[in-house]
Amino acid sequence: MNVKENLKVWQLLSEINKTGNLTDAAKSLDIPLSRASKLINQLEEELGYTVLDRSKKPALLTWEVKKLMPYVQRLLCNWKFISSPEFIKGTGVRKNLEYSLTVSFPVNSDGTKFINSLTHICRTKYPNLQLQFTSDCGETGLLNGAADIAWFGYRPKHEELFWVPSGYQFTFPMASKKYKKRFGIPKNIEELKNHTILMRQMSNGSYYPILENGQHSIDLSSYSQVFLGDASVCKRMLIQGEGIAIDIGASFVDEELESEEVFPILTGWHRPPWPISIACRKENKNERIVQDIIEMIRDWYTRPGRDHWIYWYKRLQIPSENLPGIYLPFGWRKELNQ
Repeated sequence: MNVKENLKVWQLLSEINKTGNLTDAAKSLDIPLSRASKLINQLEEELGYTVLDRSKKPALLTWEVKKLMPYVQRLLCNWKFISSPEFIKGTGVRKNLEYSLTVSFPVNSDGTKFINSLTHICRTKYPNLQLQFTSDCGETGLLNGAADIAWFGYRPKHEELFWVPSGYQFTFPMASKKYKKRFGIPKNIEELKNHTILMRQMSNGSYYPILENGQHSIDLSSYSQVFLGDASVCKRMLIQGEGIAIDIGASFVDEELESEEVFPILTGWHRPPWPISIACRKENKNERIVQDIIEMIRDWYTRPGRDHWIYWYKRLQIPSENLPGIYLPFGWRKELNQ
């Protein structure tokens, strides 16, 4: 049997990840250190790369293996579930078991509020559920088990994924006080081409280099001063005064907007709204708990999420009549003007 088919080797990797060394991991699993070393050596031979970085004392998991750990944890969790005598085959029902689900959400969102809200609800409804979180797993990560449910800023295309729509997202251009002091800010949309633009990278599913204002739009892809990065990098550069952000969500810079360290510019211009989807693997779409959590996420986005945008447009004194082209779900525009 290939060592990769031996559950013990994956348990060993999990324990090394927890304890930080092979000796303690072997003790935790009650196996001789010599056997643990042999399992690691065999795994390295089969994988074709190093599992432990032996240049460090004690030897640590290599970066390549660290990337595998979400999949390893999922494997072990599923094994614990299906090996339980309480497992009910084929029904999708899980009773009196400790089990886990991983939810992926966009970095470009208020992760703290989302996590706290979902964790609180699940703790009451599913006390045996261990809810874990990751960010921006992508369709590949969802398919490979890095997450079980994912919140995407686009419509997933893979045929093995099931998804439900969950409204739309939109953003407005923002600059920081530091940027204004160093470079000034554009007085109109034509001047924007003379400034550094911060945008999400092309690999992001919601990438779209367009700004619009009513019937008018501009394409930023031809601008010479465009920096592409993930949401966290763009946020840091925005705050440090390195550029003007185009597609960072207001909730991602809550504190900076509150303190007015960051502020909106070019009133009326915004990213075209892009669709939000909540997805899972098709094989899990009929599981009751997966259905419930998808619905919880949709509910969180369509209620607190809606209220959050209404708050910011009021807080920043951006009246909706100045945004004739912006998408607002039914009833939002009326609430914005109250």
